[in-house]
Amino acid sequence: MNRTQSCRMVQSNKLLELLKKKKKAESQNPSLSPRQQLSPPRLVKLKTPKQLDVQKFVTTTVKQKGVSHMRTLNSDRDNYELIITLITQEKQYIVPIGLDQTTTDLYQKLITKMSVHDPQNYEKIAYFESYTQNYNVDYYLSLDDKPLQVFSNGRTLKLIPIYYNETQRNSFDNFILIKCIGVGGFSRVYLVKQKRNGQFYAMKIIDKSFITKNNKESMINNEKLIMSKLDSQFLTRLHCSFETKYYLVFVMDYCHGGELFFHLRKMGTLNEEVAKQYFVQLCLAIHYLHQQNVIYRDLKPENILLDIDGYIKLSDFGLSKPNMSRDKVTYSFCGSPEYMSPEMVSKRGHNHLLDCYSLGAVLYEFIYGYPPYYDQKLQNILNSIQYDKLEFPEHIKISDQLKNLLMNLLAKDQNQRLGRKNGIEDVLNHQWINNFNYTALYKKQLNIHYKPQPLQTNYNVAEFSKGDREFQQKLQDNLHREKQIKFETIFPNFDMILDQPKNKREQFIEKIKFTSLRTSLQTNIIKNKIKTLSLNAPQISTICPRFQSVKNSQVAQSSSTQSFRNSSSSKRFNTEFDLQKLLKFKQ
Repeated sequence: MNRTQSCRMVQSNKLLELLKKKKKAESQNPSLSPRQQLSPPRLVKLKTPKQLDVQKFVTTTVKQKGVSHMRTLNSDRDNYELIITLITQEKQYIVPIGLDQTTTDLYQKLITKMSVHDPQNYEKIAYFESYTQNYNVDYYLSLDDKPLQVFSNGRTLKLIPIYYNETQRNSFDNFILIKCIGVGGFSRVYLVKQKRNGQFYAMKIIDKSFITKNNKESMINNEKLIMSKLDSQFLTRLHCSFETKYYLVFVMDYCHGGELFFHLRKMGTLNEEVAKQYFVQLCLAIHYLHQQNVIYRDLKPENILLDIDGYIKLSDFGLSKPNMSRDKVTYSFCGSPEYMSPEMVSKRGHNHLLDCYSLGAVLYEFIYGYPPYYDQKLQNILNSIQYDKLEFPEHIKISDQLKNLLMNLLAKDQNQRLGRKNGIEDVLNHQWINNFNYTALYKKQLNIHYKPQPLQTNYNVAEFSKGDREFQQKLQDNLHREKQIKFETIFPNFDMILDQPKNKREQFIEKIKFTSLRTSLQTNIIKNKIKTLSLNAPQISTICPRFQSVKNSQVAQSSSTQSFRNSSSSKRFNTEFDLQKLLKFKQ
């Protein structure tokens, strides 16, 4: 065996020993994944003895003191768990922010960043939009004071600033249509984003030709009149309305949670505590309408919306009747059959007690999963509402107080129905609702049992997508025609914009503008003062270059002191003590 072979033999033996040691270590270390075990060895930079000593010292210190967290080179960013990539035309900026902060904090941080890097145009920024145009994310970011904790899974967001060009406010041009979120007999409701401020709204688009052909003008006027006066946290608010040649448009609150009907189908039934939360809010919504002399007349789960926090808002006032005091009766036939009162079915005239009956029907559905007299045949439903006895299925046990409330609300005789004396106040004073925390409700501090998913769609997309492509095509064609012709409005005073107070974001923009202006003014004042000092007090400038000579000459110091006294009109230093202090400091 020659030397080369013997060397190779020794090397192979050493290699086998190393492989055995590696396999033994891998078998004793289950934390290594198969992918890690099969990966090739990495080149490791050897540490110097000094580095090893430092590492040993740090490790020993950590063990002795029980420190659970060591500072790293990235320690300044350890607390910033959500990383925002702000993408502009010129550059990208990394904006880290803690998940314990809110959407308002994020907006202020982004605007502050843009005020530094784009001081000429940051005031024109309407909002910040996700790079992928995810409308669920964009809607959440448009809200004030919402926790950023919902982004804990992704930890990164790419946002771009959207600048606003002023356009006519009352027109389709000022909105971006996103998705259809509701369908009616002669209207469709779209989620839209306002270009001016990035806020999300629900836009109800009504076909004018259907209204005029079917003599529904009074219904539209009533709906607009009622919505323009609403001011309750339990009712959807109208923000603006406008008329075009082919359409009537309402722009209203958007409720991210969608219809309560959608969630009831998933949950099936509600327990009494959850049902009580929704029921009390409905009572307060109806109570407010009755105080405004309005009968609602279309209470059903499809018209009950949930906001992003899980609180309800009543919507769709197309069948509501205004100018209805408690002593008035009306005879029009309308509503949804499953929730109609006996007096509506029989057409013998109805008043505000109709809404009390509908409250009972909806509460019954909360508990049992279906309305009190539900049947697949419409005529059977109408007959049962008038003549059948109310039944309580035995498979769901309810309290005696709730059973008493349902029986009194669903009484067939109006004169025996709960609410006949003091309206909704009688309902809210029922023993089943005793000790409800109204203060927490109005402050939105209730322990809500069910909240919609903030970054997900909360409605049946397939249901509302039917016919949407055809409607949008027709809408675009009509809007193109409208730009080429003039038209006369047939609904007088329909166009309106409700005054809206400035939100926190607009206030913050003004704050930055004011701060920037104040800083600029202060800078100019300081520059002018320095210029004035340099012109009016030339003696001061002769002191500073001569500190060394003054230090060595008492005569020079006395001369400088006298000349400074003569220049005391500058008001910078006007006593011998100040000059002596300055000279001593420079020594």
